[in-house]
Amino acid sequence: MEVSKYDSKESTVSYSTGKYLVTGSNTVRYTGTDSDVSGAVTIPSSLTVDGQVYYVTEIASYAFSGCSDIKSVTVKGNSLQSIGEYAFF
Repeated sequence: MEVSKYDSKESTVSYSTGKYLVTGSNTVRYTGTDSDVSGAVTIPSSLTVDGQVYYVTEIASYAFSGCSDIKSVTVKGNSLQSIGEYAFF
């Protein structure tokens, strides 16, 4: 999936309604979503930034904090390795 916005200074990526932080040479952490998102959220297994594939390996602590209108979260693929504390709190 090609990203919609990449900020090389901050090493952050925005795709659809999700926000990601580049954590390694080919990995990213899902850090959260827009506060007005409701319904279902899908986290892809990978993102492509300028031709480079990054695998989503983590969901950050408090990633969905305050997102009371989200009813379900689907994580695609099998690249996810860890979920931070209180990610769904």
